[in-house]
Amino acid sequence: MFQQTFDLSKTIMIGDSEVDAMSADNAKLPFVLVENGYTEKTTKEIKHNVLIKDFVDFEKIIKKYL
Repeated sequence: MFQQTFDLSKTIMIGDSEVDAMSADNAKLPFVLVENGYTEKTTKEIKHNVLIKDFVDFEKIIKKYL
């Protein structure tokens, strides 16, 4: 059986909803919230570390957290 391990210290979560944010929080991962996603909540209601509108300059976020 194939088994793989991951280094969570080199992991970030990217998502567009409160469910994604809760998943990141449960895994104790930094969460990048993509604006205008699949949710009725406002960005202020969703816990996140970074808010983005698009992936322009996304490598800066990656470098910050990884």
